[in-house]
Amino acid sequence: MTAGTTSAVVSWYHPGDVSVVAYRVTAISQDLVEGQQPQLPWTVVTPEPGCHTITATVAGLQPHTRYVFPVNADRVSTTLDGTQSLTVARSRVVSTA
Repeated sequence: MTAGTTSAVVSWYHPGDVSVVAYRVTAISQDLVEGQQPQLPWTVVTPEPGCHTITATVAGLQPHTRYVFPVNADRVSTTLDGTQSLTVARSRVVSTA
């Protein structure tokens, strides 16, 4: 996890699970904001086959702000119609420059 001024690079391990069709990463501000909250900017990554590390850049961040970065895996459900999204990782609190 590396944070810049208005973006951050997030990395995680993809275990090669073929049911995972996409990963979604976002940044959630940990700073108190009064009024209407901004929309979460999701970055979507489609995993390549096999086990490997995936890296994504989350842009549109505010300078000097604390964030956590959850990673959701979108999986094809074998028991339900469609896909299900599960949080599979979450960063510690990270501050932008």
